[in-house]
Amino acid sequence: MPQGLIDQLSGTPPDPAETADKMETDRRAVAAVLQAERALGRIPEAQSHSNPGYDVLSIDPETGTHYFIEVKGHLPRTTEIHISAQQISKAKSLPYRWRLAIVSVPDDLAQPPSVRYLRDPFFDYTPHFAQTGLPLNVAVLLKDARDPC
Repeated sequence: MPQGLIDQLSGTPPDPAETADKMETDRRAVAAVLQAERALGRIPEAQSHSNPGYDVLSIDPETGTHYFIEVKGHLPRTTEIHISAQQISKAKSLPYRWRLAIVSVPDDLAQPPSVRYLRDPFFDYTPHFAQTGLPLNVAVLLKDARDPC
């Protein structure tokens, strides 16, 4: 269960510094994916934070192919990321065009984030109908992740 939900249910207010760190990590991660997509010759566009299923829509101008990229930024001390059932559903419906971007964001603002992609990460996974999300181990994901493609 996410710590944020436990804190909310127990009446503990969120830590403003932690919230600011998460927002900055997310911002840097999305910016790094936009840059990686441009380097691939695609035309990326960040989506609304509340967009279900993906954070970046990227179009290959030569083929017209649309790529849907869910961005998960993490700091060096992060051991798990969470993906929603809605994101898994989107990934399974577009297995060759949906990407999970794992972005390692260093604490040092002068250092650039490292972007790695997973293609079709849920090909053999079927969530339970009542499942709302899935925790994923960052280190395991990074072993299978590849350069942006």
